[in-house]
Amino acid sequence: MTLYWHLFDEPVEYGEALRLQERLRDEVLGGELGDGIVLFLQHRPVYTLGFRGDERHILLPPEERERRGIAVYRTRRGGDVTYHGPGQLVIYPIIDLRRARFASIREFVVFWGTGLARTLSDRYGIPARWDETKTGVWVGRNKIAAVGVHVKKGVAAHGFALNIDPDPAHFAGIVPCGITDGGVTSIKRELGRCPRHEELARDLLSLLAERYGTDNLKEYPLS
Repeated sequence: MTLYWHLFDEPVEYGEALRLQERLRDEVLGGELGDGIVLFLQHRPVYTLGFRGDERHILLPPEERERRGIAVYRTRRGGDVTYHGPGQLVIYPIIDLRRARFASIREFVVFWGTGLARTLSDRYGIPARWDETKTGVWVGRNKIAAVGVHVKKGVAAHGFALNIDPDPAHFAGIVPCGITDGGVTSIKRELGRCPRHEELARDLLSLLAERYGTDNLKEYPLS
């Protein structure tokens, strides 16, 4: 069992990240990258739609999106519309589910969702919970982490976005994940402070270490 990880220092443009995920997924399928790799990064501002996402949930007019520098992408992941940008930790586990000992896509998603909730609760004292019905991590009626995955030939891509301190005005330009009976929150909003992205990534790597063992996790250089 070998699982790689990489933490990006600078925000990554969404289209570039899509191409990278496809390349890495091909490498996992070809047996060139162990059992998979987990990417930790931030994106430049972007609205993304799942393959069944409703474009009417993007409220911000195109000219205003252009003025603010917010791109739009439709993807193959599940879920509706969401926002990615600075102040988030985005986690892309590009993992062979079978080799990583996940019995199903559901088990994979629940592992990460409950792990994110446990990290926020145990490490930062935020009363977060994983809600399988609403598919996300919630604090009260507000979502703090969004989920959207896509599986091809047994290898997952896309993943999870945890709000540390994103610009709330950018969320106001959409109906996030199609939610009409709740809102969006962040670690900064809940705590009044926020950890560094590197700190959160290390916290989440500890979840993988619990499951697979520290010796089986290896940092992977990406140019």
